[in-house]
Amino acid sequence: MNKIKLPNEVALAMDILKSKIGKDAMYVFENILSHYKKSAKYTGEVQDSINIIVNFVKENKGNRISYYNALQFGYKRPVTPKEKVLKFYDDKAKEALMNSENIDLYIKSIGEMNAIKKTLNLLEIEVKGINIK
Repeated sequence: MNKIKLPNEVALAMDILKSKIGKDAMYVFENILSHYKKSAKYTGEVQDSINIIVNFVKENKGNRISYYNALQFGYKRPVTPKEKVLKFYDDKAKEALMNSENIDLYIKSIGEMNAIKKTLNLLEIEVKGINIK
C-alpha cells in the first residue's frame, strides 16, 4: 500500500508523537484517547498533538482507518505554500553559489532571492529561513 495522505496538521502531530512517545504506543489508540484533554501527564506540543490526532480520528470512521494505515504504511502531508517558497529560495541560493564565477547568473540569482524576500515583506508573510530567523 502507498503512503497515506494526511492533513498537514495531523501529519506534524504524528511526527511529534512518534518522537516523544514512540510508534508502538500510538497503535494503542485508547492510551492516546485517555490523555485527551483530561490528563496532566503530557503538556505542551505533546498534549497539543494528542488533541489534534484524537479530534481527527473522532471526526469519522474513515479517519480512524487512515490513522492506523498511516502508522503501518507511512504517511505524507501536503507541502505548505511557505515550504514551497522556502525551497524555491534555497534553490536560488544554491544557484548563486554554483554560479559565483559567472557574474550575470550570480546577480540574477541574488536578484530573485531579494525579490522573494521583498514580496514576502510587502505581503507581511514571515517564512523562517527567508525573512525571519
